[in-house]
Amino acid sequence: MVGVISISDNVRELDVFPPIMNLISRSIIRNISNDLWMATETMDVLNYDWNVKWYHSMPIDHFSYRAVEIFSLKYLVNYSYFHCGGPLFFYVGNEGAVESFAQNTGIMWDLAPSFHAAIVFAEHRYYGESKPYGERSYTSVSRLGYLNDIQALADFAELISFLRTDQGELGFCPTGTEIPVIVFGGSYGGILAAWFRMKYPHIVDGAWASSAPIRNFYGTGVNPDRVSNITTTNYVNSGCDREVFSKGFSAIEKLSETEEGRKKLNRIFHSEPGYEMESSHDFINLYSYIYAAIFYMAMSDYPYPTNFLTPLPGYPVKYVCQNATKAKTSDEGLAEQLYNIINVYYNYTGQLSYHCFTDGCQKLTPFHNHDEDTAWNWQCCTSLTVQTCDRGGENDFFLNTCGNSDSLINTDMKYCTKLFENIGYNSNFFKYEDAMIRYGMTYNATSNIIFSNGKLDPWSGGGIYENSPGIMEAMKKGVYIFHMSDAAHHLDLRAPNTCDPPSVTYERFQVVNILKCWVYKNCTELPKSNPLPDNIDWQVPHNCQFIKYGYPWGYMQSKK
Repeated sequence: MVGVISISDNVRELDVFPPIMNLISRSIIRNISNDLWMATETMDVLNYDWNVKWYHSMPIDHFSYRAVEIFSLKYLVNYSYFHCGGPLFFYVGNEGAVESFAQNTGIMWDLAPSFHAAIVFAEHRYYGESKPYGERSYTSVSRLGYLNDIQALADFAELISFLRTDQGELGFCPTGTEIPVIVFGGSYGGILAAWFRMKYPHIVDGAWASSAPIRNFYGTGVNPDRVSNITTTNYVNSGCDREVFSKGFSAIEKLSETEEGRKKLNRIFHSEPGYEMESSHDFINLYSYIYAAIFYMAMSDYPYPTNFLTPLPGYPVKYVCQNATKAKTSDEGLAEQLYNIINVYYNYTGQLSYHCFTDGCQKLTPFHNHDEDTAWNWQCCTSLTVQTCDRGGENDFFLNTCGNSDSLINTDMKYCTKLFENIGYNSNFFKYEDAMIRYGMTYNATSNIIFSNGKLDPWSGGGIYENSPGIMEAMKKGVYIFHMSDAAHHLDLRAPNTCDPPSVTYERFQVVNILKCWVYKNCTELPKSNPLPDNIDWQVPHNCQFIKYGYPWGYMQSKK
């Protein structure tokens, strides 16, 4: 589509522009899948040992009593710390290869020895190597239809049940030995961890759901523009002039409308030769490219250098804001400011000569896992219909994509239909009420779940708060809520570090005491949670180092 439409009025009027959830997650999957998860941080690297296992008898459909198809589900294990009577620490796989989450969920590895815990990371069906139909898994709705959260949770339930049987890997314990199960998950995995406890309380003793936007669905009352509002607030509080972005987006849109302007953008953004901007339509591609970098840095705003998505400095948002304290006055100057910001995300190591963001760039990235892109988009277009949009104006510095609730649903359905119509999809597959119906959004009957969110994390707006329906009743039954200042996306699940904010360290300390109560049945009274420090006077240390087996991290057991 090459016609010029005023993007500033409503980006969603362009049917080529994907919903934010799809836009954001697709590149995350790409980065995870091309082995960037292998840590190459400037600090000491923590490497973990695991064995690869396969459960070869996993039903493709858990809920049919006539289907007999099975597939092999991959999972990673480490039983070196396990003693009979200890717990099973079980990570519910996210939207990517399971190794990435095993490498980046350091808190499980750190706590396992003291709990004598078995460690299992289960891969999510249709991701990594757990493909029910092999390379044909993504070619029709009849095959992709088995990709959803309900089937994935049933996979995890069956795997755990098998591991604890006489034939399972933990079946060597004496008859009657209890093996409590604690599930961990971050982001989509955090949603799954909470839902797993809610749906299978007889299997799961407790869940730690970090950075889980579990209320970011249609009909929950959560404003869909909260994600972009938090992102904007993080950048502004870190010293950025919001007009660098708001005026910058208008500037690149204006420049993209003329041949001379596109030449300037190609020069400023170091466009890949042969894939330069050639029409006004390419503004959408450039905007998406910039948007993704801004959003990822907000998600990955960790206090120390990381390489989870791509190599980044510590607190990357503050890093880029040092040179974005005042917006330039010319269109070219504004475009250059945006380039300097996103170049930190895409090219912090300085090894990238060109940026590629126009149609056809995927040809230059043979490592790009299109199957996993397809899988995640399918989930977003069926049962995992997360509602997000940008409003612009006072709410955020992005372009307006919100419209009203009905237009969001209709636009997302149109996008999904266009994306999957060649394999048999239609708008009836867009089940935007599924999460509400299957799990509910009232938590008065919920127990034994830790909901933790970082205030820097864009997705925290869709998390659980004290005013969430039924949550006050649930807090009497082992549901805990922690809000960590200066913490981004599931920082608390990463390996402890000397540069972690005090709020994260104290949250982990309290979580360990909660886990002990869930694991050890002699616990007669649930621990009470205490407020976390706000980190106002906290200064990040200069030398960041991982802390191995450091519990209680300076806190006394008697601290209340």
